[in-house]
Amino acid sequence: MQENIILSPTISLSDFFGNIKEAVRQVMSEKANTDDLLLTSEEVMKLCRISHVTLSNWRNSNKIPFSKVGNKIFYKKSDVMNFITSIGKAA
Repeated sequence: MQENIILSPTISLSDFFGNIKEAVRQVMSEKANTDDLLLTSEEVMKLCRISHVTLSNWRNSNKIPFSKVGNKIFYKKSDVMNFITSIGKAA
């Protein structure tokens, strides 16, 4: 079903698109603040200050959950933070 969109004659097309861009920015900003943000291996290594070998060891020993899309590996930020917290408690 297609809905008709009626634009107010008092708003310019550039203002309309500006409002849409701002709304998208706000949604993306809110989403970026969640713990379910996906991190790349490089971001996890930088965040944890670890080497590629250490991250591979954590992954291979199932210490840290990950998802693979094609050849790219992603980690939920919340999983990474939980793992780091668990290491701190064990020490």
